[in-house]
Amino acid sequence: MKNRTGHSALRSTRAGERVHGTDPARSHILGVLQHAPLLAALNQQGMASQALLEAARPHLPANLAPSIRSGPLQDGTWCLVAPNAAVAAKLRHCVPQLLAALQQSDCGHAGQVQTIRIRVARSQT
Repeated sequence: MKNRTGHSALRSTRAGERVHGTDPARSHILGVLQHAPLLAALNQQGMASQALLEAARPHLPANLAPSIRSGPLQDGTWCLVAPNAAVAAKLRHCVPQLLAALQQSDCGHAGQVQTIRIRVARSQT
């Protein structure tokens, strides 16, 4: 089976192991994560934070939700990143509702969140 570039979509990741239809760069990154415990822990933390954001997104104001990014989850504090101070100020008003919604959600990481911190993203200039 060929992919868009005409190369075989069947790739080898390790000796004897084959993954069908995966991107070689993604396979390489996944292989590195499996052999580097610190990177694997950071990857798990990022995935947990993203899962929390997906659980919280329906409870965010519709006009703000697309611009909010998930930050780290450390020591019971989950960080949300707003693009500017105005969005951060509005988001801070939603924190009690977000905490309540997370406690009611079926997200496996929600029980770890005791507080939510709002940060403003650094400007890209």
